[in-house]
Amino acid sequence: MTRHLKTCAKYSKHIKKMAGEVTVDPAVDLFEDFFNSVTPRDRPVTTRDRIKEKVLRIIISGNLSFSFAENADFIDLLKDAYPDCTPPNRKAVVDYLKAKATLTRHELQGELAQLDSKVSTALDIWTTRTGYAFLGMSSHGCRFWFS
Repeated sequence: MTRHLKTCAKYSKHIKKMAGEVTVDPAVDLFEDFFNSVTPRDRPVTTRDRIKEKVLRIIISGNLSFSFAENADFIDLLKDAYPDCTPPNRKAVVDYLKAKATLTRHELQGELAQLDSKVSTALDIWTTRTGYAFLGMSSHGCRFWFS
């Protein structure tokens, strides 16, 4: 903080004003500038479902097994970060993934049912040399179909 104050132009101006050396623009309110300009980040309330979703995202992005959710060090980290919530086990993470997949499928079916056009879908499945499996899907809508 001391290093910042040594180079801060507004603070220097304020100190000089207090010493009577400089006249300060009345539009500059140092209290407002220093304390009220930084707004706290709004964070949603941490719930068990939010933790399950975060753990699921970590597992998916890291290409980890679901048993990673039961890693002792990872559980300790979650308990330290979120002491009011119990960390999910692998079954809870898998069940959460299945529930989200089902919900997403129903939402997509509802959106497609509301379309007044037809949808063409192409799927492709492949495996890399290192054994990673991929599923690619593309779709587009077409209003006019010719028979």
